[in-house]
Amino acid sequence: MIADIDYTANLLKRFQDNKIPILWRPLHEAAGGWFWWGAKGAAPCKKLWQVMFDRMVNYHGLHNLIWVWTREPNDDDWYPGDEYVDIVGRDIYKEGDHSSQILEFNDLTSRYGGKKMVTISESGSFPDVDNLLKDGAGWSWFMPWTGDFTRLAKYNPLDLWKKMFASDYVLTLDEMPNLKTYVTPPVTGMKKQEKSQLKVFPTIFDEQLHIQTGQTIGAISVYNQTGVCIRSFHHESPSAIISMAGLPSGLYLVKASNEAAVRVYKK
Repeated sequence: MIADIDYTANLLKRFQDNKIPILWRPLHEAAGGWFWWGAKGAAPCKKLWQVMFDRMVNYHGLHNLIWVWTREPNDDDWYPGDEYVDIVGRDIYKEGDHSSQILEFNDLTSRYGGKKMVTISESGSFPDVDNLLKDGAGWSWFMPWTGDFTRLAKYNPLDLWKKMFASDYVLTLDEMPNLKTYVTPPVTGMKKQEKSQLKVFPTIFDEQLHIQTGQTIGAISVYNQTGVCIRSFHHESPSAIISMAGLPSGLYLVKASNEAAVRVYKK
């Protein structure tokens, strides 16, 4: 088992060396019982996840993996733990159902205390974007499965595909910025004379984070992925350089109180 994990870790390290993040979704649908990793129940599966996490992250030093847990009904005992999971997903196969799956969305958001992003990690028929907007179901992504689910209209009609790709609500690959060099855009929704030109850079940092804005920054808070505030600063100026030294590698949320602007950064 360890040899297999080591082999896979070495493959994934090639991506890390090229600063490519991976949505890593192992041991999916575990509680369903139809895969070997769930065949012996919750405790062995949970332990396997934790061993794999420790081996890949702490032994091999992989920090480009975003760990996605795929929930099944009644699997609370299977959940590896907040410290081992970044995103929680559901695999939803309901033929011809293009609703927002708002009940599933609300359940995942509530069940994990709003601390985890949630996703439709697999779907047969994907949601109509109008329903997502109407219900406020903010899935981070949805992934229609392959084969007939992409080809047959009974699952996803061609017009629905076109509508989804054309929607301003859905980001397609060509619309994604380069996250290695991304600078936060101006905060919108304010009067023109009050508009803040908030910038936080770099998005991948080692020791320091630079913050610039068109007005006094005020309070700055740094949170880890579980929502715990680990650093706080106060600056009565339109710019600041804050120390991030001593923090372990990972993703962090930075909140500046002038516009309560929140962005994600990686160390």
